[in-house]
Amino acid sequence: MSLTMALTATDGLVLAADSRTTEGYTLGGPRIRDDSLKVVQLNESWGVSTYGLSDIGQAGITALREEILKESGRLSLASVLEKSTRIFDRVSSDWSRSNSGIRRHDKDVGFVIGGYDREERGFRVFSFQSPDFLARKLNGRCLLGGQCHIAKFL
Repeated sequence: MSLTMALTATDGLVLAADSRTTEGYTLGGPRIRDDSLKVVQLNESWGVSTYGLSDIGQAGITALREEILKESGRLSLASVLEKSTRIFDRVSSDWSRSNSGIRRHDKDVGFVIGGYDREERGFRVFSFQSPDFLARKLNGRCLLGGQCHIAKFL
């Protein structure tokens, strides 16, 4: 199970996620770990979290962070969002090709990007969900995201 959340306030932003990863199932039950890193800082203004299929999530946040760190200077919000959609879609497609025998579910992986928008002078949060990974702006103060089998309870 994965769960991530983003909370915004006038003077701050919180990104949080659980650390549990399910690595598969045995006769004795699921094999789990509780040491997964699902929230990372992209730069001085933005962070990203992930939920759902851990292989895609980890590859997505790692690739995005590497891409953002390559850029010198400040990136515009539009640039960060465009790179995010492209990278998340690529890592998801790569995983699906490599694991063609595994049936995917709609919205089986997602990402949340949050940070300070210098142009609008405020904190912003965006969610990206499979299969399209288009940026959707949070219009309220709280976002909860989770894997498809728990998202229906959020």
